[in-house]
Amino acid sequence: MVKRTLKMTLRQLLPLTCCLFSAQVFGADGIYEFKVKIVPEELGESQMTPDGETLIVGRCENDSSTENFSLKAITQFKPNNSGYEEMIRPPQRTYEWKSGGDVDIRDENKKIAKFETTEKTWGNEFEVEVKVQTIIVGGKKIRIPGQAKQKAIAPKITLKSAVFSETGGGSGFKILDTFRGKPVSTPEFIKDDENEEKEQPPIGFYAGRKISYIPEFEVLPQTIETLVAWCEGNILETEKKEFSVKGGKARDKVEGKKVPPQKCHRGPEDPFDQNVWKFKIYDVELSLEEKMDISYYVLLNEGNSQDKPWKNLLKAAFDKWEIGGAENNNELMDKLSGGISQSSTYHDGWNPKENKRTSLYIDQQQSPMPLSISKMVDAFCNSNAEIICIEAAGLMEYAAGVLGNGGVITKGVNWKETGQVRNPVTGQLEDKTWWDGHAYCIFESHVHDPVPRGGGPTNMNENNYIDQKLKDGKRSDFTDPDLRSFEFK
Repeated sequence: MVKRTLKMTLRQLLPLTCCLFSAQVFGADGIYEFKVKIVPEELGESQMTPDGETLIVGRCENDSSTENFSLKAITQFKPNNSGYEEMIRPPQRTYEWKSGGDVDIRDENKKIAKFETTEKTWGNEFEVEVKVQTIIVGGKKIRIPGQAKQKAIAPKITLKSAVFSETGGGSGFKILDTFRGKPVSTPEFIKDDENEEKEQPPIGFYAGRKISYIPEFEVLPQTIETLVAWCEGNILETEKKEFSVKGGKARDKVEGKKVPPQKCHRGPEDPFDQNVWKFKIYDVELSLEEKMDISYYVLLNEGNSQDKPWKNLLKAAFDKWEIGGAENNNELMDKLSGGISQSSTYHDGWNPKENKRTSLYIDQQQSPMPLSISKMVDAFCNSNAEIICIEAAGLMEYAAGVLGNGGVITKGVNWKETGQVRNPVTGQLEDKTWWDGHAYCIFESHVHDPVPRGGGPTNMNENNYIDQKLKDGKRSDFTDPDLRSFEFK
């Protein structure tokens, strides 16, 4: 802070008497000091650095609106050759801040102290200059001028990006763009002011593991050397972190304060629970805030498959199969089998009774059987999944290994079935026998039946399931259950 001191001898002021002091005659060598200094209002949006050398101007948004900040000038009078205490007279003025940093006090009777900033001034250093005319009272009023300059900065901090996945140095799990495709691009969050509705790539974390990720900020003016930042809101909330600023950029890893709860879920669960970054410059907390609106998935564990989750698989799992809320792998398998069953219909191109042997996603003539997981998942996302039992079982087996810890196998059984079939020529019902069968999943000795017939978890072992659910008076010659294997593609 630069101060200008005006010195006046008592002889120069006579016959004036300063009303700020008790009337007293001083010697000819009596000297008064008159100082002006700038300070922010205690409850205003402007603050000094702890050393008192720089005025820090905070603000709420990086927009183009004009913002007003409260300041005040304090004038001081001090006789240096007497025992009188320092007398302080703090008149408030209207500060009109113009491009270039000049602040002028026009009238001592003004009650509001403010200066105005606009978009052009954010991210710059400047000087606030105060000019005052202090009244020395005697037989008539004399205005004594004084002025001071104060270094000031209006920080502009913008969250540019954030990296969450392990591919970029965070703790989140890798998510692929497509089935066995490339990872989603990092950083997953990129601020785009021109297209705020643009969908950001999804991010994912594992339950029970502390979160870390890497944000990057643009910091202006570039003379700022350090920045303290922290995030508030949902599972991405962080501890306060000091960043080094180089060339107007600040980038470093931050540690989360919260651990994702032990359940599959997507977030933010509360649409009003948004992430907001807050900042300190030179130990002064700014009113500036930056939002980080993103969505995330939380899975129970890494899974036991070499394949990684991709965007549509996660979308189908949470939107169609409703795996959210599963707190352990048993619950996850229940939700998978029930969800696949409830969100699909049976493909009518497969019906041994009518000699229909086509299917959309599997070739049962090969071993292992090629199963088009990618196309099937896309069909679920588009709400037009038509599948048969072996496809449903293969999908559950695959999803269990990618979204959970696996342990699901697919088995099947065949039988002879007898029934009446209408002759397409005569229109008469005729007795007929054909081979039919069914495929299902087993997890921890219990059968899961994800077929689109209102199936799902059964809580039955394999023998009981076959006896109670598959066998009836029209079926005979049951084969022994055997393992079905797939080539997922």
